[in-house]
Amino acid sequence: MHPKKFKHASASKEADYEMVAFGEASDGSTDYLLLQLAYEFDDQDRVAGMDGIYLEINDQAHGAYKVVHRIDVFLNAVIVHFSPHQLELTDDLNPFGISFENVDCLSSDVCEMLAGMARRAGIDFENKPTEY
Repeated sequence: MHPKKFKHASASKEADYEMVAFGEASDGSTDYLLLQLAYEFDDQDRVAGMDGIYLEINDQAHGAYKVVHRIDVFLNAVIVHFSPHQLELTDDLNPFGISFENVDCLSSDVCEMLAGMARRAGIDFENKPTEY
């Protein structure tokens, strides 16, 4: 597992999608991981394979749709299991462990949005009431 400490976590809803972002800077300009899921998919999205969660790590070059297989949420961490080869990343980045020194960084909004995204995308999700 690749452990990474981030200072910020946020959940946001846009007109077409919802997004959860974890990052070193609050504006997401440095060292980040984001998960995004559209509210609706059309036939073109399905044909292109864009009908699932989009994962991006630090750059669009390391971003892809439908690579996330599982999300585990703890009181102080989020663990994202994904297919690293589809992102041209090494196996040691999978799973990607996001931890927080301050438990308050992981708000209920972030947890609820991750659970909803996982449910809608049909991937495994577990919310564990313990620290990682």
